[in-house]
Formats: sequence, structure tokens, C-alpha cells
Amino acid sequence: MRRQSILVLAIVATVGFLVELGFGGALYNITDLGTLGGDESRALAINNSGQIVGWARTASDYLHPSYIHATLFDPTGAGNNIDLGTLGGTYSVAYCINNNGQIVGLAYPNSDYFHATLFDPTGSGNNIDLGTLAGDCSIAYSINYNGQIVGYAFVENGDRYATLFDPTGKGKNVNLGTLGGDKSEAYSINDSGQIVGFAWTTTSYSSRATLFDPTGGGNNIDLGTLGGIYSEAHSINNSGQIVGRALTTSNHFHSTLFDPTGDGNNIDLGTLGGTDSMAYSISNNGQIVGCAFLSGQQSNPATLFDPTGGGNNLDLNTLIDPGLGWTLSVAECINDNGWIVGYGLNPDGYERAFLVTPISGANTLRLFGPNGGEELVAGSTNDITWETTGIVENVFLEYSTNNGTDWTGINTVTNTGVYQWEVPQENSNECLVRIKDASYPAAVDTSDDVFTIYVCTLAYDLNHDCFVNLSDFALLVSEWLDCGNPFDSSCVP
Repeated sequence: MRRQSILVLAIVATVGFLVELGFGGALYNITDLGTLGGDESRALAINNSGQIVGWARTASDYLHPSYIHATLFDPTGAGNNIDLGTLGGTYSVAYCINNNGQIVGLAYPNSDYFHATLFDPTGSGNNIDLGTLAGDCSIAYSINYNGQIVGYAFVENGDRYATLFDPTGKGKNVNLGTLGGDKSEAYSINDSGQIVGFAWTTTSYSSRATLFDPTGGGNNIDLGTLGGIYSEAHSINNSGQIVGRALTTSNHFHSTLFDPTGDGNNIDLGTLGGTDSMAYSISNNGQIVGCAFLSGQQSNPATLFDPTGGGNNLDLNTLIDPGLGWTLSVAECINDNGWIVGYGLNPDGYERAFLVTPISGANTLRLFGPNGGEELVAGSTNDITWETTGIVENVFLEYSTNNGTDWTGINTVTNTGVYQWEVPQENSNECLVRIKDASYPAAVDTSDDVFTIYVCTLAYDLNHDCFVNLSDFALLVSEWLDCGNPFDSSCVP
């Protein structure tokens, strides 16, 4: 097994900085990330080291109003947040931080226009203006491990286009085009340089989730909808899985796992019983977060989505201690450790950035097999076996044939410790199985090493074990006695 470790920074465990939950049903700890002296803040992104960015209000008095500034948050909640400054103006927002600690967003120069910005993470103010496409404004929404930056920028006539920015700030920005219309925005770029967002089509008031051609050559892919006319893609992970939202035939937005080929086999991730939902982020483990309406539309809380589309979505408020007095409104981002950031109302009623982290050891899974080295015949039945600790009612099983780059769902099943798997018709020596707690996907385990699946083509292997022996002869005799000729397709014993 390759257990997904729940990494906890030592500093996070410091007494007084992290709320340790005594509530028996709680699966997550929660941390109020504070502000820059004002009342409000929002966390918008987290990397795999636990570094968190977003915005927070500065302090104010009768001489100085409160401003919103891009912020690198102290993940302990101790308040040692870093004001990332602006480009000379009074307003800025940090939208993304990559695994190298590089931060992008927007900031105002000394003007009425905002510009895409590469922030100095030390807070010393050496921020880089990434420019535009000859227009007035721009925003940087995402930066990958290689430092590639995407967002959107205005051209001279006021239209805006998805943009691949020159990280040096020298203005060699690339217009990524549209789907025939006059507007587009890029929201996310993965480490392979795949870019997603939305673009307008030639049809008026119709925009679609889009996988952009990173060269700017215009070979953009329309990712379709859920039957409506509108969709947008907000996040793409390193496996190329894409999430966002799309209009349904009933004209409601639903969180969506998009078919990256553009063939339209999109998965409706559903809601929490209400009419609408939105997926903002997908981790490299396939965990998806956002927000969704409850039945009756009384609220749209932060949500952990069922990636199969089976509807087993979870209101994050039900996974923390209700006695703490928090209302988690939106989950903006999830990292590969299962840490989630967003914003909600704290016990004092202020909108605050939060960090929720899985409680280590709350639920664990251990995969026994297949665990590496096995050779399985396609079409045969093989047991997937595991054990769990904690309260695990159902498990989600999936497999990969390319060493974890892509995953295919097997089934969501009752936690019995064993599942009889009909091995798929595949030929690969890079196979893995992964198992997750269906209600708590941060609890996950994967095969320790790859195993092999192969298709057997022996003509007289009647019992499909890829051996021709006396067992096959016995089956042949039995069927011959039943119908006289087992190789006659019209003969059914």
C-alpha cells in the first residue's frame, strides 16, 4: 500500500494555535487564518507545503481606511500573516501559489486599472507587473510548478482574452483566443502546461468550458455542458482531470467533471439537495471541493464532492465540531494532503479565511491486494482486499493502467474488506488499485507497486485462466454432453 499521509506541519500542532476537536464525529480540525488587522479575509489557494494565499483587510482608523491586500497566511492561525503589497495602489488579491512558493494575482498600480501580478513572497514589495494585451486591465489566476502563469488580459478595444503571461513582466504575453467569440478567461494551468477556463462561442451569450491551445494557435477544445448553453472550467490537475460548473437542461448550474476530449461525456457532480453547485478545485488525488445548495436553498455551504457523480457529496460543516460556531461557506482549494482552504463566518460573525485539516488517524485504510507484482488475466475475477480503522461505512475503488496518471472508477461498495473485481480487458504492466473512504476521501491507500493485467488469447482456454489443462478438458466434456457441440454458437447448454 502507498498510504496518503496526512502531513501536519509541526508548527500547526503548537498548543493554542490549532483548535483540537474533542467532538467525536469530527473528521477535520479548523483554523481561523486571521487578517491584516481588519475584520475580513478569504483564503483562495494552498500548495502541498501548506502555504496559503488569498486576501485580507488591513487595519483602519479615523485617518486610514481599511484596504484589501494580497496575503500569505500564517497556517497556524497565530496571525503572522504577510502583506504582499500592491503595485503602488491600494488593492490587491493573491489567487494562486505553486509548489515553489511563487504567488500570482492582481494588484492596482497608481491608477484605476488592475494588472496581473507576480508577488514578492517576502512582502518586501518587489512585485512584478505582468502587463496586459495592450489594454487597460489583467488578472493572473494560476501558476504551475514551472512558473507558467495564466489568467486574462484586455486588448485595446476592451475585449478580454485568456492569456499566457510572460513571467518576466516584459510583456511577451500570449493571447489564447476563444471559441469564435470575443471573450475568454483562463483559470488554471497544470504542471504539463494544460490550460482551462472558458471562452465565448459564435453564438450570442454562449460561453463554454475550454481546454486552451497553449501556443495561442487557436486549437481550443469546447468541453461542452450538461445540456445547457453555458459552462466554465475552474481547475485542472496533473492527470488532466477538469472541474468547474455547467448549466443543466433545467437551467441550473451544477458542479461538473468534464470530459477532457470534448466528446461531452461530462459527469454531473450534483448538489447537496438544492438546485445549484460549483466545483472550484481538484487535487492530484482526484478530490474535489467547492460549494453547493442544500435542499430548500437555505444556504450553499462548502462542499466535498463525490467524484463519481454518485451524489454522495458532503457538507464540510458536518465534518467539523458544530460547537465551534463556524459556518463554512466556500471551499476554494484542496491540496494533495487533503487540506482545504476557503472562507466562512467565524464564531464572531466575521467572514474569515479558514484552513481545515484531516484529523490524523480518524479513519485509515490499508490495501492488501493487489499490492504490486501480481499478474491478472483480463476477464477473470480477483479479490481486492483491505482493512480499515475508525468508522468507514463505504469505500470507493478505482484502478489505473498508467501508474496513477489516470484513474477509472470500479465501484462504491460497503466496507466488507473484500470486493470481487472483474478484471478489465486491458493490457498493461503499470496497473494500480486505489481505495478511498467514500465519505472521507482524504483517507486513501494505493498499491505499493505496479502489477500486470493481460488479455489471454488461447483458443481452448475455456475457463479463462490462461492455461489449457485438464480443467478445460473437463469443461469441454461437460458442455459436449449437454449439447453435443460446445463450439456451435447456436447450441446453448
